[in-house]
Amino acid sequence: MLKAMYVFLAIAVITGVARIFLTQESVLAPVETEEVFVASPVAHEVLQLDQSTLVVVGKARGNWFFEGSLVISLVQSDGIVVGEGTASAVGEWTTEDMVDFRGEIYVRDDIGVTEEGLLILKKDNPSGLPEHDKQYEIPVRFAS
Repeated sequence: MLKAMYVFLAIAVITGVARIFLTQESVLAPVETEEVFVASPVAHEVLQLDQSTLVVVGKARGNWFFEGSLVISLVQSDGIVVGEGTASAVGEWTTEDMVDFRGEIYVRDDIGVTEEGLLILKKDNPSGLPEHDKQYEIPVRFAS
């Protein structure tokens, strides 16, 4: 689902003929891999952090969940954590198939916010073994 697309038109007049070139600055679209699909927020979306929570919606393979949840966080480009939360599976999560999830990140209001950051989804890994660690990072921007 394409949420928005920013396109600039450049018109060049060469030998009396107008040619139109499309250049793409940034495409806002859902992020999808074989293991994770994030429908909202989308990559490069400008997030309004004037609310106390950010809703994250998508799908992940069942093995990303432990007891029906996975970890989500929002981090500034300077590494400061803006907020953390969990996403819960909607339906049966004990499968290798894609499972819908919905979660909320509780946004801190006691920090200054940079212009860019990452939405991070982490596979819930109760074993603590590094070979089971996985995370997916989605670049986002913050409204000033």
